[in-house]
Amino acid sequence: MSSTQPSVLTREAKYLVRLKYVLFPIDFRDIRKALTRNAYELVPIRGPIPGRPTRISWEGPVARKGETVVFYNTSIGLIGVTHKTIEEAKKGFEELAGITEKELGINLHSNVWYYEVGTHFNIETETPPVHRMAKITAGNPYFSKFAKILGRDVSMFSVRLTPSNVIPNQEDYFEITIEQDVFLANAYHIGVLFRNKKRSEIEKFSTNLEKNIWKLIDVIEERE
Repeated sequence: MSSTQPSVLTREAKYLVRLKYVLFPIDFRDIRKALTRNAYELVPIRGPIPGRPTRISWEGPVARKGETVVFYNTSIGLIGVTHKTIEEAKKGFEELAGITEKELGINLHSNVWYYEVGTHFNIETETPPVHRMAKITAGNPYFSKFAKILGRDVSMFSVRLTPSNVIPNQEDYFEITIEQDVFLANAYHIGVLFRNKKRSEIEKFSTNLEKNIWKLIDVIEERE
């Protein structure tokens, strides 16, 4: 691993859980009240909120405290938080889990379908990544065939890593995308998603993520 890591320019991350219920158990009115009691600022909504027993469908942000934003989606049964880093998003999620259990009697770590973490960030480097991507495909017979069909040289714009022979639509899945940033010539855009039904696997992946991203960049930049 290189001793001179590229500079991180921007970050955003999410940490969520999808619960295994036919009807999502967290009522929109109740979660708003619970978050308000715990110093969160509610996201403004248009129009009056219907009273009970009407069930309210909601998708999107609910409230925020500083950089932590709570969001949920009643139609598919997920709830989580966003922040600038996975570590901060994880802290925000644990605070949220404490609030739902204390205020609503709902344990976010019970009856879990899967957990999911994701992050996007840009990292600055000395050489335009698009040149590094071209080296990865150099000599690859498929790309020479693609070039012949299209009438000009072609190469990869990005590296997208997933588990072998696994389709995305399941609870045990990850993808890591490393590509040329479309606006910044000397920067990578990194996108990461990891999904698993075991909380311990989420923790392990999150703990090792940054170190593994730098190692992948070192391979692409031929420092490894």
